[in-house]
Amino acid sequence: MRAGKRIIGVVVALTTVLAMGMTTVTASAAVGTNSAAKDNAKQSLQYINQVNAVRAKTRKVLTPSQISAAIKADSNENIPASMIPSISGNGKPVATLKVNSDMTKWAQTRANELAKRAVTHPNDPISHSNMTNGRPSWCDDYNLSDSDQYQGGYFFGPENLAISYPEYGSSYNPVSMWFNELNATSTASRQGYGHYLAMVSPYADIVGFGVAKVSSGSWKGATVAVMEIGNSKSAQGKTQTVAQALADLDKDTTKPVITGADNVSLKAGKSFNPRAGVTARDDRDGDITAKIQISGSVNTTRIGKYTLVYTVSDKAGNKATITRTVTVRDPNVFVDSLAVRRGNTYYFKYTISGGQADAVAAYGKANDTVLVGDWNGDRVDTLAVRRGNLYYVKNSISGGQADKVIGYGKANDTVLVGDWNGDGKDTLAVRRGNLYYIKDSISGGKADKVIAYGRANDTILVGDWDGDGKDTLAVRRGNTYYVKNSISGGQADRVIGYGRASDTVLVGDWDGNKTDSLAVRRGNTYYIKNSISGGAADKVVGYGRANDIVLVGAWE
Repeated sequence: MRAGKRIIGVVVALTTVLAMGMTTVTASAAVGTNSAAKDNAKQSLQYINQVNAVRAKTRKVLTPSQISAAIKADSNENIPASMIPSISGNGKPVATLKVNSDMTKWAQTRANELAKRAVTHPNDPISHSNMTNGRPSWCDDYNLSDSDQYQGGYFFGPENLAISYPEYGSSYNPVSMWFNELNATSTASRQGYGHYLAMVSPYADIVGFGVAKVSSGSWKGATVAVMEIGNSKSAQGKTQTVAQALADLDKDTTKPVITGADNVSLKAGKSFNPRAGVTARDDRDGDITAKIQISGSVNTTRIGKYTLVYTVSDKAGNKATITRTVTVRDPNVFVDSLAVRRGNTYYFKYTISGGQADAVAAYGKANDTVLVGDWNGDRVDTLAVRRGNLYYVKNSISGGQADKVIGYGKANDTVLVGDWNGDGKDTLAVRRGNLYYIKDSISGGKADKVIAYGRANDTILVGDWDGDGKDTLAVRRGNTYYVKNSISGGQADRVIGYGRASDTVLVGDWDGNKTDSLAVRRGNTYYIKNSISGGAADKVVGYGRANDIVLVGAWE
């Protein structure tokens, strides 16, 4: 006769679990509902190891009559002792269970389902009523009877269930609970031996185990455990030992991560170390920077683009590869690019590109007003900080003391920077309304020139709009720009529209043609034009953060 006995269990008292002498497995890792999640899978495999420890030892003998009487007392079912094979409870060691992937999916599907049921049915949180949910097609109701040891009669399985009381926390162990039925007394609440006999079934040689946490309700935090046993004669899916499954679970398949190998641009004649700032880390091996291999080379004396390939492997053989482009530029071409300010720290880019900064320097105080200019005529822009009407000028991208300190104008003046006379050096101009007081040297004293242009409430931009080497003014009204090519009043020499009225606008020589043009900033994205015209941007780049303070200059 082929028949199956299936019995529900609820976790027994903590004292009983501890009295078993069985190692308790912490259930706190059994979080989530995914059988592929490492915590869930590892928790389940630890439980299977405990099941196999029970199966491997000689246990107390249960006679068919004892089992029959226990079933009657437990569930009021009449199963004649003659229908229960003595092999069911003879206490002898039985075969080690292997882990089957199809059975594991089944068990986890059931665990997920029952964890949800515990929320909606708190008075009846676990049930065999939907046991076939997720069951493999090859594992029918009589799968266990495929065993070579089966000789007819009643068999136990395939499903064991348990749910912890939340207050027991990490002391919960379903294997201990099921094994405890072997020691059931006449007053114990479970005497059917159903869980225990399924756990030690001589007909089973494969298993699936699933665990899941209850997310809410009166059972919130409880762990549901499901074990499904089977026979491998017609099994499909992947079958392996617990040790093999644990090894697969812990198998290192994650590639290392290479950082710092961003594309870089430098002027011919500059030094370049391809390893500087480049690191590699692995989630298990840690810092493996020393293992990085680099193919390709860069000739810093010759203008052009060069390709470097960085490769690194971890101990498990996982390989990471990054390709890096190094651009060697004409040293006589000066291009404006971006810098972002965070407090008194400045992150400089030498080219219009994203990625890491090419230089970082700290200067001044976090609350200083900062100006940018080529103060000494070396064609490289540097910083000056303003405090009232005093200006602390640096002639290099570095911290430390100012190279020059001057006073000019009033503390509440609006200040502009430009090369007003074409001598290659930037100087100051102060604005009062629509009047501009221009100095042709980094010094105090009277203005060298005073002009009127635009309206008192206009937004003013400074740039060399026609490439003649002299900076002049442009006024912005919304997204319209009124450009002057001379330091004078009167009508604009050119009027263009670009971007939106709400855009932040920057000015720079973005392509090295000695003529300034516009860029609009939206968040940390920059839409750059290489000509004084409207239309689509010629280049779009992202750099820094949306809330960064941004500066423009030829930093190299």
